[in-house]
This record gives sequence, structure tokens and C-alpha cells, in this order.
Amino acid sequence: MSAFQIILSIILSIAVLVGISMMSKVKTSMQGNLLSALAMLVGIVATVAFNHILGAWTIYVAIIVGALIGSMMASRAQMIQMPQLVALFNGLGGGASALVGVMTYMGWGMQIAPDYPIFVNFTAMLAIAVGMITLVGSLVAAGKLARILDGRPKVYPGHSLMTIAALLLTIVLIVLGTITGATPWIAVSAVLVTGFFGYIFAIRVGGADMPITISLLNSLSGVAGSIAGMAVSDIFLVAVGGIVGASGLLLTQIMCRAMNRSLLSILLGGAKRPAQRKVAPSDNAQIATAAAVISGDDIDIEEFIKQYPMQAQQLLDAITALTSEVARLREQLAQTSTQPAAAPVEATTAATPASVLAAAKDVIIVPGYGMALAQAQHAVKQLADKLEYRGTRVRFAIHPVAGRMPGHMNVLLAEADIPYEKLFEMEAINGEFQNTDAVVVIGANDVLNPAARNAEGTPIYGMPVLAVDQAKQVIICNFDLKPGYAGVENPLYTREQGVYLCLGDAKQTLMQITNDIH
Repeated sequence: MSAFQIILSIILSIAVLVGISMMSKVKTSMQGNLLSALAMLVGIVATVAFNHILGAWTIYVAIIVGALIGSMMASRAQMIQMPQLVALFNGLGGGASALVGVMTYMGWGMQIAPDYPIFVNFTAMLAIAVGMITLVGSLVAAGKLARILDGRPKVYPGHSLMTIAALLLTIVLIVLGTITGATPWIAVSAVLVTGFFGYIFAIRVGGADMPITISLLNSLSGVAGSIAGMAVSDIFLVAVGGIVGASGLLLTQIMCRAMNRSLLSILLGGAKRPAQRKVAPSDNAQIATAAAVISGDDIDIEEFIKQYPMQAQQLLDAITALTSEVARLREQLAQTSTQPAAAPVEATTAATPASVLAAAKDVIIVPGYGMALAQAQHAVKQLADKLEYRGTRVRFAIHPVAGRMPGHMNVLLAEADIPYEKLFEMEAINGEFQNTDAVVVIGANDVLNPAARNAEGTPIYGMPVLAVDQAKQVIICNFDLKPGYAGVENPLYTREQGVYLCLGDAKQTLMQITNDIH
């Protein structure tokens, strides 16, 4: 490798790094993207030139076809489809690295340095392993995001055992491939085993953890490219792959911290489930009475609890809630009967979401994945514009894991021409909720669920959340009242004071609220 090639590779790597840095700001993101893309294009041309294959016309056909397919996919994809598109691109990067690894290992058209055969074999096998894990894992992630596959975690019988077995077999194949070299059955086995490992680890990750999964797969695609660069002695590929791998890993760590989860617990499906309270013997009479009423017959309560523990627990919870509500109504009725009749007063108009926002001077909007599903970002922009026209201060609170990929909400809001300066990260705005006049929630649930502070044993316990419950007035524009992906009920939905539930399609709801503001 010549000194000029090394210097050019360093310059291009720095250009990619600067481009990534520029993409962190909306104003310079397009220029940063173009700079990184241009650096990669120059890197491809330089690689072709330095390897003396400018005359191979098939390369140019492949470049043109690939560019056309990529541009068509990117231009036709809607903003709501960006998470699965990013996952797919991550997978293609991993697949390309795996292909380079196979060709290098088998010596198909590769110039292998005879002085380092062990190193070449090892890096080639490692590129196959990491590349195939990235490819298959990304395809599973894209399938879950596109709802081609079930978004819920899927755990097979003996899932952990299969995962460990696949990992150990991958290590064995890498060692064998390093020692033997150019053995077809080892290459084929490595592709199949590592592909299976990519599937088995990705299929058990639920939709709520997809932002972290995509970030990790992005990192793995860079790692695979860097390893492939080592296998073919391409310093530029090593550097760029290392940059992508390191940045993806840092982002993954940030996302894990934002969810108060470890990466290992996410990949191994170690999320806690809601703790179940044991049914005490003193509760048996209540359960027996309720169950007898429902069934119309006497039952053996001990046998009922033994055979149907979940149903017994749910029945007991319902009885407890009903008893509490009856006591509250009795107390309210007693207070009413002892108070003198009040003088008639003039009827007042009940507050509505539109009237609350019309009177507000400071509003915070909290977007979530439901906004993406309803494609309501432009309706959000219309509401914000109308409020600002009336002199209201409008800000947006963005949780790190809102949506299905890092920065998902930022991209959607930017598409609607909402200035980046109005978007605030959780740490910067969490202390402002208690002072704001109103909060508008659009398709968000887990990221603002106050149960995360005290619901021990649940998947979101300890997860930092947006302090929406501290606001005076909260307008919730969600499709329904079902729990989020974590499966934890949101107590904010049942708060009696200052909460306005606007259920249904978020886009239509926001448009109606905007029209009702006078």
C-alpha cells in the first residue's frame, strides 16, 4: 500500500467523521450527509483504481444498478417506514461484508498476502459471522417494524439453549476456518449457523426495544465492514467501519441508559414482568363469593385458585377496586345528604381540550410512535402554528426511545418543518412540566408512564420518563387506552383532574382540536 493511498484514506475517513458530526444538527444535516456520501464515492473509485481493476466493466454496471435501487427505495419510502428501511440498509451492509468474507476465505478473486494466511482466514471467518448476524437480525427487525412479523417477543422452547449452542458452534467454526482455510463445508456451515444465531437473537426482541436493536445492528454493520477491510487489507474500509461501529455502540449505550436496561437483558429477553401479588387465605371468601355469583354455583375455592391463579388474582383485584369505589360513593353520598341545599347557580361551560389550549400561554407537545402511525406530524405543525399565532409558547419534549429508531420523532417533526430549536431532550425539559399550562400527548405511552417510578417488578420500573403527570392540564390524543409495549397500565389515564382523553385517530383528533380553538 502506497503512502498516497494511506493519506487519501485518512482524509476520506475524516470527511466521513465530519459528515456524521454535521448530521447531528438539522441545519447542517443535509450537507453532512452529502459530504459522507461523497467521501464514500471517492473511496470506491480510489479502491477500484488502486487495485488496477478500472477495466472491469461489470463493476460499473453493479454501481449503477445499486444506485438506482437505493435511490428508488429511499425516495418511495414514507417517513413512517424509515425505521424498517434503516434496518434493511444495516442488513445489506452486513450481507456485503459476509460476502467479502466468504470470497476472501475461499480465495475467489482475492489477492491474499501469503505472509499472513492465519490472520486473513481469521478476519474472513469473523466477517462472515458478524455480517450474517447483522443481515438476518436486521431482516427480522425490519419484518417486525413493517408488521410482516409479530412485533411481540417470540421465545421458542429451549430458546436460551439454542442461542448458546449457536454461539459456541460459531466460535468453533471460526477456529476451524482459521486453521484449515479454504474449506467449503466450513464456509457454508458458518453462513448457516451465524444466520440462525442472528434470527434466534433478534426474534425474541420486542417492538419496544427496537430503537436499541436497530442502533446495535447499525454498530454491527460497521464492525462487519471494518473486519472485512482487515481481511482484504483496505485501510479505508477499516477506518470507516470502525467509525460506524463506534458511533453505533455509543448510541446503543445512550439508549440503554435512557431505558434503564442493560443490553444483555434486552438481547436475552430478560425484561421483568409485572409482579403478581399472592392470593392470601383471607381473600378466599371474597373470591369464592364472586366466583359463585358469576358461575351460578358453589365452587371449591382452593381448587379454583390452584387451577386458575391468574383469574383468581384478576378477580380479587376487581373486587378490591369495586369495594374502594363503593366506599367512595357512600362517603360522597353521606356528605351530600348532610349539607344544606345550595342556592342555584348559573350553568358554566365545561372545559374542553380546545378551550384549555386557547387559554394556555405555555404548551409542551409530547410525540410518540402513535403520531408516526397516524402520520399526524403535519397536523401537529398546524396546531403549533395556530397556538403560536395566538402568542402561546410551544415546545416539543422528545424521549430518547420514542418511536422505533433513534431520532425517529426528530425526523418526523423536521419533515413537517418544525424548527429543531423547539425540540428538547428529556433532561432539558423535564423540569418544565410542572410550570407549563398544558401538555399535549400524541400517541405516546410508556415514555411518560408515571408507573415507572414506583411499579416495582414491571419492565419500565426505573426507566426515566417524561414528567407529564406534573403538568396542570394534560390532553392525551391516543388511539385507545391500552397499555404500551411494556404492558403496564398508565395511571395518568385514570386521573380525575386535569386530564382530557381524546381517543381515536390522532390526525383527525388534532385537526378537530385545532379547528375548535377560537
